[in-house]
Amino acid sequence: MKEKATAGIKLADVARYAGTSASTVSRVLNNQPGISEATRAIVLEALRAIGYNPKATGSVAPVRDSRTRIDILICPLAEQKNPMELNYYGAMLKGIRQATDSSKINLKMTIFTGEAETLPKSENTAGVLLLETPSEDLRRYLNEAKIPFVILSNNTGTYSEDLVSVDKFGESLRLCGYLAGIGIRRLGLLLPRIDLIYCEGFRCGMARHGLPIADSDIHLTKNTDLSHYVAPVHRMLEEGNLPEALVVASYAAADFCTEMFRMKKIRVPEDIRLVAFTDEEGEDNPNYITMRFDSVEMGRLAMERLLRKIGQPERKPHHIIVPMRFSMKQDKEKR
Repeated sequence: MKEKATAGIKLADVARYAGTSASTVSRVLNNQPGISEATRAIVLEALRAIGYNPKATGSVAPVRDSRTRIDILICPLAEQKNPMELNYYGAMLKGIRQATDSSKINLKMTIFTGEAETLPKSENTAGVLLLETPSEDLRRYLNEAKIPFVILSNNTGTYSEDLVSVDKFGESLRLCGYLAGIGIRRLGLLLPRIDLIYCEGFRCGMARHGLPIADSDIHLTKNTDLSHYVAPVHRMLEEGNLPEALVVASYAAADFCTEMFRMKKIRVPEDIRLVAFTDEEGEDNPNYITMRFDSVEMGRLAMERLLRKIGQPERKPHHIIVPMRFSMKQDKEKR
């Protein structure tokens, strides 16, 4: 016999809400290992958003929630099939929670698929946080519905709305001064097309120091998937004419390149230096020149901005830029 919806919210319902499997929800509830912090965070937020009684048997008992609702729409890149497994989103959510009074605010998270039923309705939500790459259509919908929103992304794009991000162009310029100062005369770039603004920053920055980057040293991949790094790295190795330093998009990309170089007996950082971007918690990798951005701080600032915007909707759009810091093995001083 089909069970009525009023009988309670099943774990499967929570799983659909969180974008995970029912077994994942169960493992989080039972505090079992093997769940990433990002996934655990979104499941716990989903449970709290729905409202539940952990002592209920067979179902999660719904309770009425009178808190102010704020929607978080995660708009991942196409290649990010499991976004909640990425530290990037988990760190942003951590910062959002730090700026949230859970006794007054109910956070509802959705991995936005572009379907109409996943859109927040003005009568249900006080405001929206858009994570990563919200489409123009989505932003237009929110503007027309007069729903306050803030974009939280490390891809600045051409957004005219409220935004919390990093200055990829400016930070690249700043790093070029440092690289030139430590004797780097030839810089290579291996970046996804979405990070084209990094390329422009590095090109302008090195040119300012009389060290222009040759077109042959610029390699743009289709997207952030590491499989697209194989061909350009293999081509560099076959040509045997590596730059003194190579900029890549992430620690994962740097680790990938390091392994490919190792197979050809090329050492990092002795034979080639790698410049990598990260927001991962923990110590900087001593083998890389690290550009670190703070996704937790970005999440906190985005939530604070949205709360101010909800209270004063007439506020003009404002861009908040969170600075990066960089370090390397020979220079542990934060800059």
